[in-house]
Amino acid sequence: MKRLNINYKISSIIVFLMLFRVFHLGGSIDSPHAWRQFDTNQYIEGYYYDDAPFLAPTVCWMGGHKTLILEFPLPEYAVAQLYKIFGPHLIVARLFFLLFFVLAMVYLYKSLRLVFDNWVPEFAVLIAGTMPLALYYSKNLRNSISIIRFRIPNGWKTNRIV
Repeated sequence: MKRLNINYKISSIIVFLMLFRVFHLGGSIDSPHAWRQFDTNQYIEGYYYDDAPFLAPTVCWMGGHKTLILEFPLPEYAVAQLYKIFGPHLIVARLFFLLFFVLAMVYLYKSLRLVFDNWVPEFAVLIAGTMPLALYYSKNLRNSISIIRFRIPNGWKTNRIV
C-alpha cells in the first residue's frame, strides 16, 4: 500500500509539472538561444527531408557546402523518425524532448528515494521541475534535458550499488 501511495504522489507531481508546460508547446521557436534550437531543427529536417545518413549529419550555416558536425544526433534522428509518422510539426519535437524531462524527473525522484524516506524526494522534484530554467529547457529543441535524463540514472544506479 505504501508503494502505491508513493507512485501516486510522484505521478501527481509529474502530471502537475506537465500541465505547466502544455500552454507553451505551440508557437514558434523562441529566445534565448533560438539559434541553437534552429540548428537542432535543421538537423531534424536534414534527416526528415533529405534522408541524411544517421552517422553523417550536416549543418546549414556553411551555405551549400555539406559540413559534417561533431555531435551524436540520436535525439534529432529519433524526432525525424517521429516526423515520418506524425508529420513535421514543432509540437512533435517538443513533446519528444519533454519526454526526456519527465524521465529525468522520475530518476531524480528514484535517486533521492534511495537516500531519503520522507517528503524530500517529492519536494525536490517539485522544486527542480518548476525552476525557470527547467521550464524553458524542458520544451525547447535543445537536448540539454536529454543529457540530464541520461546522467541522473547513472547516479541512481551508483547509489543502488553503494
